[in-house]
Amino acid sequence: MDINNIKTIAVIGAGDMGHGIAQLALMAGYKVYLRDISQKMIDKGVARINKSLEKLESKKKITKAGIKKINSDLLVPCINLAKAVSCADLVIEAIPEIMELKEETFKIMDDAAPEHTLFASNTSTMSISRIAMATRRPEKVFGLHYFNPAVIMKLVEVIRGEKTSDETLQIGYDFALKTKKIPVRVQKDIPGFIVNRIQAAGKVLLNSLLDKKIIAPGSTDAVFRKTGFPMGPFETMDYTGLDVNCHTHKYLAKSVHPDFKLGSFLTKKIKAGHLGKKTGKGIFDWSKGRPEIDLEKADNTFDPLDLVAVHVNEATKIIEAGACTIKDIDPAIQNGMGTPQGPVIRVQQIPPKDLVARLERLATQFNKEIFKPSPMIKRGEYILESPKNILVKTKEHIAVVTIDHPPANAWNLTTMIQFEKAMDLLEKNKKIRVILLTGAGGKCFSAGFDINDATNAESISSKGRILWQKIDRFTKPVIAVINGFAMGGGLELAMCCHFRIMSDHPKNKIGLTELNLGIIPGWGGTQNLARLVGKPMALDMILFGKRIDAKKALKIGLVNRIFPPETLMDEAMVFARNLALRPPLAVKAVLCAMEAGDYDGLKKGWEVEEQQSKITAQSADAREGFTAFIEKRPPIFKGEN
Repeated sequence: MDINNIKTIAVIGAGDMGHGIAQLALMAGYKVYLRDISQKMIDKGVARINKSLEKLESKKKITKAGIKKINSDLLVPCINLAKAVSCADLVIEAIPEIMELKEETFKIMDDAAPEHTLFASNTSTMSISRIAMATRRPEKVFGLHYFNPAVIMKLVEVIRGEKTSDETLQIGYDFALKTKKIPVRVQKDIPGFIVNRIQAAGKVLLNSLLDKKIIAPGSTDAVFRKTGFPMGPFETMDYTGLDVNCHTHKYLAKSVHPDFKLGSFLTKKIKAGHLGKKTGKGIFDWSKGRPEIDLEKADNTFDPLDLVAVHVNEATKIIEAGACTIKDIDPAIQNGMGTPQGPVIRVQQIPPKDLVARLERLATQFNKEIFKPSPMIKRGEYILESPKNILVKTKEHIAVVTIDHPPANAWNLTTMIQFEKAMDLLEKNKKIRVILLTGAGGKCFSAGFDINDATNAESISSKGRILWQKIDRFTKPVIAVINGFAMGGGLELAMCCHFRIMSDHPKNKIGLTELNLGIIPGWGGTQNLARLVGKPMALDMILFGKRIDAKKALKIGLVNRIFPPETLMDEAMVFARNLALRPPLAVKAVLCAMEAGDYDGLKKGWEVEEQQSKITAQSADAREGFTAFIEKRPPIFKGEN
């Protein structure tokens, strides 16, 4: 059996999660039996599906004909549980998080469904293995955990029970792909799985901070919203339902550790019936729609890295338990919670001793054993092997440095650190005389700041200014081979290079477009563009965010040469080889003298020129140059004093 054998789906539960999962299956072309315990609940679920489909139709993501087909041919609402599953190839349970209710439901479904039918639970925390024991087919039972709202959130956790077969798990994975989701395998049935387990540990910290009145919900959420999160943690709790959070924490407190018990602040809200969005009031007031979070009231006393540390610590525990690998964590959190980054990437620059100290401080401050650093944290095994975003190839006296950070070769902190290290090594390498700098992929030289690394925005901005100046003052010729578009920080980097060679293709454009975002070039763009093309032209390009092609760039002096795309790199290499034949010490002297004039003024430039002139005149290269001239032969420069 494989995914092609799955034709009919039964979704048990038409509530928040069930109707969303049913809609995804319907949009994927499956026949869907949607079942709930009353006609009222069924009607409500169907109405919500149609309302969502109408929105998608207005955005041209589905046709009216497609909606008509769903309602007339594919969607079968029903109340009878046995009938709902009697023709199903795959059943997805989405009923309340009550283990006894799930066990009873799976037992009834097991008796009524065909022998080949697979059973999946959308449970967010509970044991798949225990649920499977209510059936006579545990090898065909697995977890298929969608996230709320199911139509929007990208992640699906595909969870293996103790007896789930490889075939069943693969079909579940493929079904998630069919519903256009991003599946992550959970290879061991642990409480909370990946996302909810990690988030629950973070909520323990947030509850502790609330109970001790260290933070306020609104000001804390403002901190997260300002760093790019679509929702803060407290608004998210309200959105999913405080009662749902309560069920999760009760289960984890019982099955994992008592520290997961819900705090007093949220317990009081639940007892008062304030469950969040569904009741119109929770942590925030939802009576007039989504609560307004005042970003100006962000509370700087709360350090978001404390929450990240707790998340990573809990992540290492589930990794050590064999549920997943460290590479699964960030994609799961990002796609399950809609966050700009996962926790693992955010701690890559934190040394193990500092992360251990932070966690020990939190464990002591709040008397929570679950905050104590895991063995994996203590061993520093959370630090990933950095992806090779900067590739260096050397041949004779030339190095080709390629920015390889798809899709746009943009600059995050990791890429910048690699670039700085590579350029430092090349500057010290006496054999290398010329550097060619280009972008991978053939369509892009480099974009600017990587918005996916928003949490490191301040560090990236600062490092970019320092690093781009370093290239501007580099002591060996650097040639930018602009093999595609170069915008913002990418063009600023190219302008710091000593030469620019560009591909003459109509789609290749370069420009400083920062003003379109309400900001200005911050890595030397205002200075270098004016220096290269003159102030009037620079103002015209920057203030209007103009993008120009290769011919225009050559005409105004922004690039030195242009070539057809198919010969660009070959021509650049010829140029580099000719430049590498020039006397290295004298080339360095010229670059140093010009740089001094640019940065420190004409007077300083003359002084440096005089100093460098004396140094080069006494070098072995100078003696070789004069000798070769007299002997009427080409000189062979070795870069020796």
